[in-house]
Formats: sequence, C-alpha cells, structure tokens
Amino acid sequence: MTRTVIRVSTIAFIGLLVSIATFSILIWLGYEQALTSGEPIQFLTREIYQFENGIGVANQNQMAILGAGFMGLAVLIGEIGIRLKRK
Repeated sequence: MTRTVIRVSTIAFIGLLVSIATFSILIWLGYEQALTSGEPIQFLTREIYQFENGIGVANQNQMAILGAGFMGLAVLIGEIGIRLKRK
C-alpha cells in the first residue's frame, strides 16, 4: 500500500511539473503577441492568460482544470506502464 501511494505521488508530481512547464512555456512564447494584440493566450481552446488594462492576468480556473488533466494523464500513463512492465 505504501509503495502504491509513493509511486502515484511521484507520478502525480511529475505531471505537476509538466503542467507548470507547459504553462510557463506557453505564456513565455505568447506574452509579447498577447500584449500587443490584446488577445488571450490559449491552450486547447481554453484561455489561460490575458491582459486587462496592460496588466497580465492568469485564468487560474482554466489552468487548474488543465493542470489536473495533466496530472491525471501522467498517473494513467505511469500506471499503465507499470502494469505492462509486470506482465
């Protein structure tokens, strides 16, 4: 049981790091364009960052939903990989 919790926690942490890296890179790449055009930065049709009156504002709700998806996907892939490795 303890092994499973540690394994899932480790894989979820990797998913968290992937989501943070993805959002950071997307915002970094789209920052200047969003600043000049005024259009929000999007990922999978969800607005994750926008400018309001020249101030950058992160859409935390959308980022949380996508981040949870990344973490869930990482856990799913990790568990499938471990199950296939055992067989």
